[in-house]
Amino acid sequence: MKSKYVILMSAALISVSTFAQKDQIKAAEKALKGGNSSEAVNILNQAEATLANASDAEKAQYHFVKGNALLDLAKKTDAKKNYASAGKAFNDAIATEKASGKSKYTAEAQNALTVAKDGLVNLAKAAADKKDYKASADLLYQLYEVDKSDESLYLAATYYMNAQEYDTAIGYYRELQKKGYSGETTNYYAKSAVNDREEFY
Repeated sequence: MKSKYVILMSAALISVSTFAQKDQIKAAEKALKGGNSSEAVNILNQAEATLANASDAEKAQYHFVKGNALLDLAKKTDAKKNYASAGKAFNDAIATEKASGKSKYTAEAQNALTVAKDGLVNLAKAAADKKDYKASADLLYQLYEVDKSDESLYLAATYYMNAQEYDTAIGYYRELQKKGYSGETTNYYAKSAVNDREEFY
């Protein structure tokens, strides 16, 4: 009898937290539409504790809304921090939908992920142009954490070398070596039908 009571109470608590989470996601979407991305992120951070009990659809929605709020914040305030966090949120939304076989947010999340990655690249380039190689390397490593591209890690390691952060650079070069990264690429050229010149693709 006692165990049945405990099971019923647990089920009731889970359903209450699920309803609360749905409300929080809706409240975050409303705040984001109203231009208050900071409030949206705060609301979603409060909902994160109950995310484990959410359905896959709710988890995907949570990550997608959070990614959009962080992307908006990146354009308004701390771009360095928020582009990377937005990228992670979009990756989580895509991974959640891939695992569940659904794709409600995937296409939009992929497009927004590209915007977040481009934001990091532009910030890294701007830092490198100012010869702030450490800042550039940090941003490129954040990009690597978002896209897991060997090229991003290679560029981060190169800029850490320029910043004289040799231990960090060597660690990343060794990681690339273990992964078999050589830096070699294949380039494609074709003759243009318009002007009969060879062009790079």
